[in-house]
Amino acid sequence: VRYHHDVGTKGGAVHHLVELRNEAARGPTVDTLKRSIDRLCEMAIGRFIPEGGMNVAATTPYAEGIEETATIDGKIRETADGIETEGCIRFGVPSDLARRLLEAREHRPDLSAALECRPDNDLKEAIETLEWPLVGDDGEPTDKSAMSSLTDSEAADGIVVVDHGETATVLGPTPETLVDRLSELIG
Repeated sequence: VRYHHDVGTKGGAVHHLVELRNEAARGPTVDTLKRSIDRLCEMAIGRFIPEGGMNVAATTPYAEGIEETATIDGKIRETADGIETEGCIRFGVPSDLARRLLEAREHRPDLSAALECRPDNDLKEAIETLEWPLVGDDGEPTDKSAMSSLTDSEAADGIVVVDHGETATVLGPTPETLVDRLSELIG
């Protein structure tokens, strides 16, 4: 039983309301993601935006597929007028970030938000200073080994960074937590 009530001595009783509660969480998931993206666009995050743009993703509590993952149908980019988003937030937008977040949830179900960023030396130094776990920093393009090592990585605030070479994925329990911790990196 994948989702159960925490009762009894074994896996617990079957949670029959998973689909209903997951569906009910779609609106709050989009609202939280929108507020977090608005905060990101107000911050000086230009140095963290990858060349192809940045994206942010959030899942419903019991997400198992792309259709239960909300992302921007576009990217966050740095423009002459500041940081702006292209597109709107939607569920079911296929992206590498959504796939990585779902893969990470296989090993760490407490992770429900992800952010793409540029893994430069400043970011790596800040990660070491804040003592965030960094997995997959061997520069390999594959995510399999990095994602499987998430099980062993635990930070006090739930933040984990996965380095994929060209981009890094910052994973956390909520979009708000990701934005709060990113503001620590900038500060």
